[in-house]
Amino acid sequence: LGGMILNLMPCVLPVISLKILSYVKQANNDRGRIFALGLSYCAGILVFFGIISTLYYTSGQAWGEHFQDPHVVLILAAIIMAFALSLFGVFAVFAPKVVNQLGVKAEESEGLHSAFFTGVLATILGTACTGPFMSFALGAAREFSEFKGAMIFMCVGVGMMLPFLILSANPAWLKFVPKPGKWMGTFEAVMGFILLGTVVWIVNPIRTQLGDFGLLLALMFLLGVAVAVWLRGKAQFSTSTARRVQLNIAALVMIVGAWLVPFRAFATVDGLLLEAEADDKHQAIGKLVERIGGLKKILKDQLPPPSYPDDRIDWFDYDPQFVELYVASGYTVFVDFTADWCATCKTNLKTSIDIQATRDLMRELRVVPFEADYTRRNPEMKKILKSYGRLGVPLYLVFSPEKLDDPQILNDLLTPGAVEEALRKAGPSQLDTKVATATPDALVDSNARD
Repeated sequence: LGGMILNLMPCVLPVISLKILSYVKQANNDRGRIFALGLSYCAGILVFFGIISTLYYTSGQAWGEHFQDPHVVLILAAIIMAFALSLFGVFAVFAPKVVNQLGVKAEESEGLHSAFFTGVLATILGTACTGPFMSFALGAAREFSEFKGAMIFMCVGVGMMLPFLILSANPAWLKFVPKPGKWMGTFEAVMGFILLGTVVWIVNPIRTQLGDFGLLLALMFLLGVAVAVWLRGKAQFSTSTARRVQLNIAALVMIVGAWLVPFRAFATVDGLLLEAEADDKHQAIGKLVERIGGLKKILKDQLPPPSYPDDRIDWFDYDPQFVELYVASGYTVFVDFTADWCATCKTNLKTSIDIQATRDLMRELRVVPFEADYTRRNPEMKKILKSYGRLGVPLYLVFSPEKLDDPQILNDLLTPGAVEEALRKAGPSQLDTKVATATPDALVDSNARD
């Protein structure tokens, strides 16, 4: 079920549209041809889920965590942008001349190879949108043996590929697909723009991971990739062998330069990551100083109270020690584990959390909201996610006053009603209860360990 729903995730839909377009183009072909395309697409999905399963048990890499690596984000953004430009006719994904040299019909090879790669790409994008029920299922996978856990991954892959396998095995259903015509040019352009929008979404975490300057360098890299793709397209459609060689060399030089200039001459990805982490540590030290300075107030039952603006939620930065203090002090606490690359997180935020009804309820119950940002790698936060049976975001926790060990764990896909029900079940903050005992040394030591 989780695999089927994965097809509807906003990260995956643009790539799925390419598969739909492929079915439209192949609608008049024989049944065997259509089924072969469907199998190629399904094979791409299963192969990548097999890779994920292997990484999951050998490296501890969790679902979606590869988006915490800026290298992966940049490479994936470049691939998707190349696909988008191909839909605008800038270049062909498969060069007919190269395919002919392999002794295979250009049309056939293009369809089978592109179907396989589309399946792989759709699965990669799906990992950025941990769909409903996915976090729970994949978290449970680690509780089983490696074989049974791998079967859970493969079942998710089967669920994702099943609709397309059924469609390719029943070509009679393709009669509902419009016949090829002029509309396909417009459709391809629309899908191209959607894919460009996907590129914008994919590079979104770069600002958090590498800072504003890193985002600027990423845009420089993507511009260079676009020029390289254009040169490659010119080479594909050139009739002169010498000209093709020149253009291909120029495209290769451009793609190498597109990376070396921004991420070698101006800065490096690792260097920008270290700078961002240093900034985080500097901010953490500042917060620690503020906490130490405010310990007297904390011990006198004067925790910094939450504020409730009308137009937004005033989030506290997540800190397990502070969550413990607020809960023990009688506050109701809501914790949102999120990431810039998590589409489900952003959708839940805009549709169920940061809305007027929820803000009003938080004000009424005096709920303290904490936001835990998992955009970058964070081993401590990963341990916390594991402790709640999850290996990825989103994760939503609601703590009742003085009940730190028994939080409510909300579903991955939220509704306003579900959030309201959880908050009302937790009840209002009870600020007349006793304050948790803490000493300055204990708080400083706990933060030093972080």
